[in-house]
Amino acid sequence: MAIVRLCSVPDCGKPHLAGGLCNPHYLRRRKYGDPTGGGEMRHLMAETCSVEGCDAVRSAKGLCEKHHKRLLRHGDAAVVETVPSPARDWLEEHVAHQGGDCLIWPFARLNNGYGCIRSTTASRAMCILANGPPPSLDHEAAHSCGKGHEACVNPLHLRWATPLENVGDQEVHGTIVWGEAAPNAKLTEADVRLMRRLGSRYSAVELGEAFGVSRQTARDIVARRRWKRLA
Repeated sequence: MAIVRLCSVPDCGKPHLAGGLCNPHYLRRRKYGDPTGGGEMRHLMAETCSVEGCDAVRSAKGLCEKHHKRLLRHGDAAVVETVPSPARDWLEEHVAHQGGDCLIWPFARLNNGYGCIRSTTASRAMCILANGPPPSLDHEAAHSCGKGHEACVNPLHLRWATPLENVGDQEVHGTIVWGEAAPNAKLTEADVRLMRRLGSRYSAVELGEAFGVSRQTARDIVARRRWKRLA
């Protein structure tokens, strides 16, 4: 009977691969210089970035992906990159705006008319500058003027509101867009009515495939959890 050679790391017990080590410990030695993650390379075995104050998951050389890229680009992981942004400068210049009329965002806009800056809306970015961070991730930048869809970013018109409070504002202002008028609508009112008539004869999967929507969407429409306003 052949003798199975085991990994030389104490208490490992896994089969030997090369260099007296099992596969995991062999790979650790190649990557970190130490199969157990000790010695001078110990910091590289940490689960989070080694930069003080950064809790991101480690990617390479003991750094998260962001700090590793900074190290490669600048030779120093602690370098803070600042990208020139006319849009950001404009926001900071107008955060103390005092006029009562709407202040219109002069840069890029989304399809729904809201101003946008990088990965957020301009009104949300202005609300953060004017009112501080939102109380929670669910809070939205609400417009007292009801002109968010016209790219208003007047800091005096903005406040943090819950989604329910924001919908209430939109009801008052008459700015709620729903049904086939919504920019991302896949269905017409006629489609929805037909889907509901067919709901008793066909499954949600069959309806979804026929109308180009997901099974869950089809199920919600038939059950009137979506398109509630449509009689």
